[in-house]
Amino acid sequence: MQPLMPHIEQLLALVGRPFEPNGTGSNWTDVEQRLSLAIPEEFKQLVQVFGIGPWANFLYVLSPFASGELLLERRALIALGVLHEIRRSCPEEVPYAIYPEPLGLFPWAITDNGDTLCWLTEGYHWPTIVFPPREPIFEVHRLSPASLVLEFLKGTLPSRCLVEPFKGEAPSKSHRW
Repeated sequence: MQPLMPHIEQLLALVGRPFEPNGTGSNWTDVEQRLSLAIPEEFKQLVQVFGIGPWANFLYVLSPFASGELLLERRALIALGVLHEIRRSCPEEVPYAIYPEPLGLFPWAITDNGDTLCWLTEGYHWPTIVFPPREPIFEVHRLSPASLVLEFLKGTLPSRCLVEPFKGEAPSKSHRW
């Protein structure tokens, strides 16, 4: 594994290394070929070190190495189907392309509230678009996945969709793992 990226190091400093993470893995070549996407390196490290989480028992990272509902491809198909259905019935409510369209939304995390966090697969730094299950709000966060998780845990992520679990207080290392 290459050296850890700064936001991964910061997450380790904040919550420590998980004892037995669920959904870790490192063979991304097959995944990227199946999806026809070059997954961001930081996301690969997030999954390799932490697996699916959960983060604050609320935010779950989708992993191609998980099983069941948190399997990346399975959950992505579900979320993408929902987005396509919304766009078919109310096109003005989905202002983005949807994978596999060029520059389309692609899910990378979910919450217990049913929010879906998607990349907007544009350029080198993919922003995250968050959409809740019950209203046509799309939040744009120009943060990498690990940076978004870090800001979420610290309670400093400005979001109407994602709750701030610690109200500005950093969690203790024992809280996460």
